[in-house]
Order: sequence, then structure tokens, then C-alpha cells
Amino acid sequence: WQRMSTAPKNKRVLAWSGSEIYAAHWAKNAITDDEAWVVAEWGEDGDQALVKPTLWIPLPENPNDQGNGRL
Repeated sequence: WQRMSTAPKNKRVLAWSGSEIYAAHWAKNAITDDEAWVVAEWGEDGDQALVKPTLWIPLPENPNDQGNGRL
């Protein structure tokens, strides 16, 4: 696990909030310029669930990308 200050902001990562793990991505609000780690988006208005994680690791490989085509 690494500090969030080192997390890439151009792809999803696994993020630790101190009590839970999320798949998160970095997003910027086009209207307010606020930036945050987003873990969910829903609805027509694009509501978002934001977290303030402390640590991150890369997402694991997709099982289908491991060459054998089987889970």
C-alpha cells in the first residue's frame, strides 16, 4: 500500500479509507473545479460518492487477461 499522494490520477485504483476498500478514480467537477476520489456515480444528475482515502494499490489483473481464458 502507498500514500494517496503517489496515486495515479489517470486510472482506477484500490483505495483504503481507513475502514473500507474501494475501486476509485480521480475526478474534477467542471463547474466548481473541486477534485476528489470518486467511488460511485448514479442518476441523471451524475451524483457521486466521494471518499478521502489514505492509501492505494493498483487494481489486480482481470482474470480473463491472464492468458488461459478461464476463471
